[in-house]
Amino acid sequence: MFLSPQALDVAFVAADQGTQQKWIQVAKNFENALSNNQWRQILDRMLFRSNKLKTFNEAMQDRRLIERSDLGDCVVLVEKIVGSVGRQHDFDRSFMPRSEHLKDRWLSVDRAYYQGVTLPLIELIKLDDEFYVVDGHHRISVARYHGQQYIEAHVVEVHTVVWQSCGQPTVNSVCVA
Repeated sequence: MFLSPQALDVAFVAADQGTQQKWIQVAKNFENALSNNQWRQILDRMLFRSNKLKTFNEAMQDRRLIERSDLGDCVVLVEKIVGSVGRQHDFDRSFMPRSEHLKDRWLSVDRAYYQGVTLPLIELIKLDDEFYVVDGHHRISVARYHGQQYIEAHVVEVHTVVWQSCGQPTVNSVCVA
């Protein structure tokens, strides 16, 4: 079946409008995520809570690394991703963006989300029952924004010794991803 040139024009315009609406929604999503962060900051100040994203360095402060285990590619519960290795100032504890300079990358990841594009796996470090992002902060942010429960990741687990106040070390090596 062939369409007339006029029918093709109508079909292209309709498709173009649908695409434009998606991109408008993507821009709104970023503004909403940024606004959510700002409101959360105000609420957290009122409740004397920290809105700060955990850092891997802080988590390792009283620990000594024994070994690393490459767990490979895993499916991880998004809510267990609680911190960052180096990007703690860009995102809040809910992984919402903290400033406008994250917009371009965030929008491109959100566009990929709407288009169903498969992005590279995020990279995580597992410490006890928590995960820290090495690479993939924007992908986590977009996933959280959309309420995604699970995400695929390449995970490296660290086994540590925790130095307690009495000076006796205890070994932590939980291996469940």
